[in-house]
Amino acid sequence: MTKFLRIYLPAISMAFTFIVLYASVCNILSGYTKDGFCFFILEVIGYLVVSVLVDYFVSMIDFKKYICHFFVETLLLYPLTIGVALIGKWFCMNIYNIILYSCIYVIIMAAIHYYFYYISKTQANEINELLKKTRSDYNG
Repeated sequence: MTKFLRIYLPAISMAFTFIVLYASVCNILSGYTKDGFCFFILEVIGYLVVSVLVDYFVSMIDFKKYICHFFVETLLLYPLTIGVALIGKWFCMNIYNIILYSCIYVIIMAAIHYYFYYISKTQANEINELLKKTRSDYNG
């Protein structure tokens, strides 16, 4: 449960927020109404749940470095992401849009992974400091 609250819930929240904000801005700029937006939200939620499941299974692999985990997950989720976006008609299918949304995908994946890498590293440093303090109190 702790992993869900510490990792998966924030990941879903952050990704959902980025996607909904981006779609909302695009809708405002292009003059679209709210018609169909609820379906889009449901597609996003379904996509994020599948993404979390992929992350869960990828996290079972013992990678030597975190960057390897990032690359494997990014490569596994990329076809799913672009596929869902094309099927859900999140954007028109042309080479310019595929390149643009691929870049956006990589940037968002990197930001999310960096966030969790930073959190994990911070927590490890805090634990190490507590252990050092406990050892010095015990020995001193």
